[in-house]
Amino acid sequence: EKKVTSSDCVALFCRSPTSARPTNVPPQCTAKGALASLSPAMASSERQQKTVCFDCSKRELFTPNQGLKALRRKLSTSFKVSANKDTITLATLREASVAVFIGPREKFTAAEFEAMNDYLKEGGSILISLGEEGEGKFATNVNYFAEEYGMAFNTDAVVRTVYYKYLHPKEVHISNGVLNREINIAAGKRPRGAAAGSTGGVPPAISDSSPQANVAFAFPYGCSVTVQKPAFPVLSSGPLAFPLNRPVCALWTSSSTRTPGAAAGRLCLLGSSHMLSDEWVDKDENAKLIGVLMRWLTHGDVN
Repeated sequence: EKKVTSSDCVALFCRSPTSARPTNVPPQCTAKGALASLSPAMASSERQQKTVCFDCSKRELFTPNQGLKALRRKLSTSFKVSANKDTITLATLREASVAVFIGPREKFTAAEFEAMNDYLKEGGSILISLGEEGEGKFATNVNYFAEEYGMAFNTDAVVRTVYYKYLHPKEVHISNGVLNREINIAAGKRPRGAAAGSTGGVPPAISDSSPQANVAFAFPYGCSVTVQKPAFPVLSSGPLAFPLNRPVCALWTSSSTRTPGAAAGRLCLLGSSHMLSDEWVDKDENAKLIGVLMRWLTHGDVN
């Protein structure tokens, strides 16, 4: 029996779609097999293509084809956008720079959490959002995963104590909720009192909290987030919403990676899934804020 070599695999996949494929192709010569056999370093190199993958396997509240069409169009100008409908595995996650879970409404398995942990250790990034009442309403167990990194969704709802701009009390306009001044710089706004060119051309680094705030955003039907080190909050509910000045978005970045030279793993928890939806992504400065978070998650010009 002839031994199939790597060059045979290349020739195999370069054939036209009408070419018949042999049935005795070894697993490493298939698309899934090739991805599964990638080393962490090779997977990190693959992620340089900057792919944003939206998970659709947990009955997510919104998907790229339903509720996130505007966000998908915005991201498509800078990233390749894909969707995953299969079981979450490390091989699947390695295909993306960022894995996005917008309102998962099913429980994750232990194997899926293990794959997500390994993905972060290899330098991948994950964004997870829920909504009002947290895990209780969404019937998921994502806090089990997030708590390992110092974050968790609360079972509450952020409401505005006074009427402004939006009719429903759970449609909250927050004008003083940015806790990190570097987000304002990355969003194109200078911190109050900052001199022009004060950053000296150095890319902004999101690393700690600051009282400076400029970017205004809409936070509809969301919950607050519990944060402790090594994670840190970057957005809060502000002084005019209840609960007062509670984190609504938090970040975590790895201090070390499994592979030398690989990018640091990053995790973002956002308390509102509706904030990214077609109805709200263009309200206030939501699009600008989400753009900054995506640049941070993809290791762009926001460090």
